Amino acid sequence: MKLCAGQIRYLVAIRELSANNREVKSVSIARHLGVSRPSVSKMLRCLADSGLVYEDYGTSVILTPEGNEVVGEL
Repeated sequence: MKLCAGQIRYLVAIRELSANNREVKSVSIARHLGVSRPSVSKMLRCLADSGLVYEDYGTSVILTPEGNEVVGEL
C-alpha cells in the first residue's frame, strides 16, 4: 500500500499517543501534530477509507490490524 507523507505522519502519531494513553482522541492528535481538528477529521476519514483505522473514530482512534502492520513496517 502506497501512503503519502501525511498519512504516515498521522499513523505514527496515533501509535505514539496510544502507547501513552489508552484512548486517542482527535484533539490529542491535533495538539500532537500542531494541526487543526478539521484537518485531523479529514485525514481520519481517509485512513478509515483505507482500512488503517476503525470507522468509529468519533470516540477514540484505534488502528486496525492492517494499520498496526503498516506502522510496524515504517
